[in-house]
Amino acid sequence: MKYVFSILLLVLCISIKSQSISDLQSEKVRLLESVEKNSNLFNEYKNKHNNELLLIASLDEKISSRKRLIQIYNNEIYVYNQQINTLSQRLDSLDKAIVKIKKDYSSIIYKQSLYKHTDYKLIFLFSSKSFNEFYRRFLYMSQITSSRKQYVEQLNKHVEQYNSLKSDVESKKLSVNQLLSKAIEEEKNMESELIVRNSNVDNILSIQQDLETQILDAKSNAEKLESQIVKLIEEEARKINFEQNSSDKKYIYSDNMLENKGKLIWPTKKHLVVSSYGQHEHPIYPSIIINNNGIDINVLGELEVRPVNKGVVSRIIMIPGSNASVIVNHDKILTVYSNLSEVKVVKGQEVDLNTVLGIVYNGEGINSNVLHFELWIADEKQNPIDWLSK
Repeated sequence: MKYVFSILLLVLCISIKSQSISDLQSEKVRLLESVEKNSNLFNEYKNKHNNELLLIASLDEKISSRKRLIQIYNNEIYVYNQQINTLSQRLDSLDKAIVKIKKDYSSIIYKQSLYKHTDYKLIFLFSSKSFNEFYRRFLYMSQITSSRKQYVEQLNKHVEQYNSLKSDVESKKLSVNQLLSKAIEEEKNMESELIVRNSNVDNILSIQQDLETQILDAKSNAEKLESQIVKLIEEEARKINFEQNSSDKKYIYSDNMLENKGKLIWPTKKHLVVSSYGQHEHPIYPSIIINNNGIDINVLGELEVRPVNKGVVSRIIMIPGSNASVIVNHDKILTVYSNLSEVKVVKGQEVDLNTVLGIVYNGEGINSNVLHFELWIADEKQNPIDWLSK
């Protein structure tokens, strides 16, 4: 019962956007695929890598998808209920119309029964005091017969509409019940996964005493690198603005990227986002706040990194004691690929989707197998997730 209550409460709290049922169902398909993908990743990490941090990341991603799925189910329920209310009002109006038609039809039948005898018809007609009255009575009798046919047609039409709408309402009510069951099931799954997640967190805290120090060191190194990246991005942005103001240069690369926003290929083949864009708490130590100008991607299998679109290598950043970064200029858009143990390109080189920019670092430490990726429009940072394929 608590599941039903929490879901119904969620229905009231969710801000319903102008999404159609088909839009919601499309997003639902994508989220279900995400849940399945992260379930597979969880099993792979569990069986092969024995890395609790990655297990937690895959669970967090799956839990996030389930939360959104529950929202989608509730949004669908809301939309269906709105449609049911509208249809119910139409059913009520049709029901009243049918009652009135039947009443009027009964009156017509009664009147026509009076005139079915020839003698009565003749008396009714020839008792007229004038020819005009005779003609009016004749028309009246003709109209009764005609009206009877019209009422029958109208009644049949209304009854057909009523039955169709009633069937539609019943179908939508069935859909609501099915969606509610799915939402309850997703909430139960999410609660189970939260228990597993918290168990993994407890396990990490009990066996890795120096993990917090590693995380803080990694955060400090990332901030130093990011400071240099931002300076270089600002320099690149000034060049872009200068070129934009001083020439009629066509921006083929960036125009293509803008057209394909949300559809760009990922820089690595098999991936899991382990740190999202923006400011957020660390999944293990909530007191550690992460400020991420991009996303961190754990790479499984092949460690090669490729650009998300055609462009030109504008910068290669080599910091002593740290791994390399490559900045690719796509005209007005810049992408950054960091934590590379090897760089396979040179400054000024044109690159395409098949060009290997470098190899993700694979060694000791928590940044092993993790690619840091950023996307900028001139000097305005973007959430890469909004640009990459879903």
